[in-house]
Amino acid sequence: MPQYKIAKYDKNDCLLCRSGKTVLGQVNVRDLRSEYFGGYVIWNLHVYPKYRNQGVAGELIQCVLNSYKDAPIFIDAEPFYDEEGPSSEELRKWYLDLGFRPWNNDEKNPNGAWLVIGEFTT
Repeated sequence: MPQYKIAKYDKNDCLLCRSGKTVLGQVNVRDLRSEYFGGYVIWNLHVYPKYRNQGVAGELIQCVLNSYKDAPIFIDAEPFYDEEGPSSEELRKWYLDLGFRPWNNDEKNPNGAWLVIGEFTT
């Protein structure tokens, strides 16, 4: 059973997914509630290649959704190019399947790349 540890540094939180002492993947979350986005931004989601397609990324996203409930959570579905990961289209579909939706803000998201989950309180 994977274990998670949240490490804080600067304006970022880093959630590590471990199995014993082995890190399987990580996700970074930036607190931009008082800035441009008005919520949290998933800055980096990475699962090490040998642990992909085993549910690690889904567990990391679920941990983020459970831990950051007081504001919307944003993500840009552009992949980290290591030539082994999913394409932009695959990532976008995966995030939409998790409940994210396009962020309808023409001024701040003119190309429609950003997705959001959660409700705005203002």
